[in-house]
Amino acid sequence: MLAIVVATSFSSVKAEDLIDIYQLAIQNDPLLSQEESRFNSVSETQRQVLANLLPSISASASYTDSSGNSTTGDGSQFASDTQTESIRVTLDQTIYDHSDYTRLDSAKSSSLQAEANLVAARQDLIIRVAERYLAVLTNEDAFRFSEAELKANQRQLEQAEQRYEVGLTAITDVHEARASFDRSRANLIVAQNTLDDSFEALSEITAQYIDNLDPLQEEVLFTPPVPADPNAWVQQALSENPSVQARKYAVDAQFYTIRTQRAGHLPSIVANASYSDRTNDGDLGPFATTNADDISFGFTVSIPIYAGGSVSSQTRQARYDHEVAMQRLEQEQRTVTRSTRNNYRSVIAGISQVEAFSQSVVSATSALEATEAGFEVGTRTIVDVLQSQQLLFQAQRDYSRARHDLLLDELRLEASAGQIDEEDLKKINMMLR
Repeated sequence: MLAIVVATSFSSVKAEDLIDIYQLAIQNDPLLSQEESRFNSVSETQRQVLANLLPSISASASYTDSSGNSTTGDGSQFASDTQTESIRVTLDQTIYDHSDYTRLDSAKSSSLQAEANLVAARQDLIIRVAERYLAVLTNEDAFRFSEAELKANQRQLEQAEQRYEVGLTAITDVHEARASFDRSRANLIVAQNTLDDSFEALSEITAQYIDNLDPLQEEVLFTPPVPADPNAWVQQALSENPSVQARKYAVDAQFYTIRTQRAGHLPSIVANASYSDRTNDGDLGPFATTNADDISFGFTVSIPIYAGGSVSSQTRQARYDHEVAMQRLEQEQRTVTRSTRNNYRSVIAGISQVEAFSQSVVSATSALEATEAGFEVGTRTIVDVLQSQQLLFQAQRDYSRARHDLLLDELRLEASAGQIDEEDLKKINMMLR
């Protein structure tokens, strides 16, 4: 295990397994937090549109104190001092405005779209956590195999030098062994950097540096997808994939936007009610104190006649936007169809690959043993031994990567069909040790 340098902005934790990492990601992943905030923002839009269907009540109050000198018709003068107090309460209630209802329908569809996008973000987080967790395991194995290869090449170099010193081999064998040793040293540096970066990628979504991860068990049983029919998976994906659902809701929202713009040609009716209380209090002069209460009810009917063609233009624009939404839905459906079929094929092929690479490790091990035995009796060269070692370590790397990739392909297939959840991570977690 490589040591990780801890930055001041992150703390270091010891994670037991995949579920621990997932829980950290739920709390700290910025992409998921963005989608949650976006969903909350869109939900507020629906509440704002709903407010147009509810009564609107406003109140105002004023107070005026005025004084001055006035002259009457007969030339006499007097001073006046008047206080005016006024209170007014107004209630407005929309009786009919077709655009209010279509805006509400559009807002509901937009809210459902945001909810589907949030579901997609949560499913994407599961995939990203698994990808980065398994990437660490793959790179840990690669680093371990690179270490073992370096040690094996170092032994071969030492043996070649010893055999050369006693005259049992040529200098070219030493050069071959040294070249393999130097190449394995360079590969180990690359493997270490790759492993460090995979830990960094994991900390990017957890805000924590992870000390160690539980590896995959040696014996893991992989089974084909159920149902064993790619078309069934595609049908499931087209109906339940959250990204497809989000596009469908976007189409609905844009359809209601067309109706909203078209409603600009329709009349609207608003009911009005108001109460006012006004008091004039004159202290001096001929003005008497007066008090007036006023209650009024009424209706306002607005009939659009002509708005310069803007309503028709906005309606056409909404239709174009609706067509764009339809094409985006079609593109998303095609993309999901392709990815679902590809993920299904990847799982089927991955099972065969794991079996093949497992047998490849066995074969490469036997081949190395036979080559080393032949080298001892002089029938094989050190180059043959070095090549056999390289093939064995490459087979081990391929086998490790194939197992981890297969687990990811299974998750991606579930995600394409819109079925992935935390239980899928728990299944993988049970395969760890």
